[in-house]
Amino acid sequence: MALRWIVSTTPPTPDPQWYAPFDNTYWSVSFPGASWDGSKWVSSISATLPLTELGTWVEGYRPTKIRVTATAGTGPLQLVLADGDSNIVNENPYVSGTEVDITGQVSDIASLTVSASGQPINVTNIEFYSTTDPT
Repeated sequence: MALRWIVSTTPPTPDPQWYAPFDNTYWSVSFPGASWDGSKWVSSISATLPLTELGTWVEGYRPTKIRVTATAGTGPLQLVLADGDSNIVNENPYVSGTEVDITGQVSDIASLTVSASGQPINVTNIEFYSTTDPT
């Protein structure tokens, strides 16, 4: 009896890990009082910090979890992540640094909004859990 070896040319799928497309090369903001200060996203006159994806990093990107590090002046945080069709994360209240599953993503990520009942809002990290590196 002869032994046969089957060789696969398909590389194995990498294990998922956390990636941080976080700064102003990945997101933009055009909201009064909101900006990138060089190290974090800040909303100083509003209790909302709406970020819009910037560039091509979102094209075809399908992470399974999100984790955001943020603080607010007062009140609990709310985290909303939307693709082009709907909210794929709507966590209220959101605890900073908590992993949240992303479900129902149909199209590319379009926006991320962090809000609370009082400003300032500071976002110091945005991370996605994925098998591919968008950065």
